[in-house]
Amino acid sequence: MPIEQADMAYVLKTPWLDDPSAAATVAEWHVSVGEAVSADEPIVDVHSGHIQATITAREDGVLRRSLLAADETAPPGTPIGIVASAAESIDELLDELNELDELDTPDAAADTPTVLPNRRATAHFAADRSGFVSAGGYEWPYDGGASFGGGQAPTPIDYFTAAFAACLSVSIGVQADIRDIHFDGVAVSAESWPKAGSVESIELTVELVGVDETDDRTLERIVETGEQTCHVAELIDEDVELSLSWTKRG
Repeated sequence: MPIEQADMAYVLKTPWLDDPSAAATVAEWHVSVGEAVSADEPIVDVHSGHIQATITAREDGVLRRSLLAADETAPPGTPIGIVASAAESIDELLDELNELDELDTPDAAADTPTVLPNRRATAHFAADRSGFVSAGGYEWPYDGGASFGGGQAPTPIDYFTAAFAACLSVSIGVQADIRDIHFDGVAVSAESWPKAGSVESIELTVELVGVDETDDRTLERIVETGEQTCHVAELIDEDVELSLSWTKRG
C-alpha cells in the first residue's frame, strides 16, 4: 500500500519552503487530535526563516495523529500528521511510517516523549457504530456492543472495568511500597455484572506475584486498603461538577 494513502487516510508532510534542504518548523496547530476537518481547512502552519505556509486538509476527515509538536523542526517531506475517517484503522499506515523512521533515524523514538493524556480524552463515534478514544498520544477502539449494532470492539463498560482493575493494581502497589514490601507484580482481574445495562456489581480477583516473606494479614490489609482507595466513590467526588456544551459541524 502506498505511504500517501490507506483507504481515505492521508499523511500531512512538511513542504519545501526556501530550498530542497531547508527544514520547516511547526508554528501552530489549528486543529487538535480527534477534531474533524473539512477539505481545504487549515490544519497547521509551518515556517522556514521568513517564509510561512499553511498545510490544509486534502479531504474531509479527522486529525488522528500530530507527529510534530509546535516549535519542532523537520526536513521537507517529513510526515507530521495523519487525517482519516473516525472509524478507519490507521495501524498499517503507522507501521509504514515507523519503518521509514527507523531507517532514517533509529534513535528518534527514544528522543520523542509520548504525549500523556493529563486526564483529557475525546471519544469519536461513527454512523457505522464504531468509534475510538484519543487521549494524548494514545488511542483505543470501542463500539456500542452487539445490541447497538457493534460487537467488534470493547464497549465503554469494558474500559470502565479495565480502568477499575488498573487503578486497583496501582493502589495495591503503592500500599506495598509504603510498607516496604517487595513484590514482582500485581495481577487484578475484574468482571462487571450484569452483562448488559448498568453495572450492578464488580467481581475482583487479585494475585500478588513474587511477594516477599510477609504475613497474610498484612497482605490482606494492603489489598483492602487499595480497594478502598480506588473505589468509584473515591475516584469521583460525590459533588463532581459536570459541564456540558455542544456544537454542530456540517
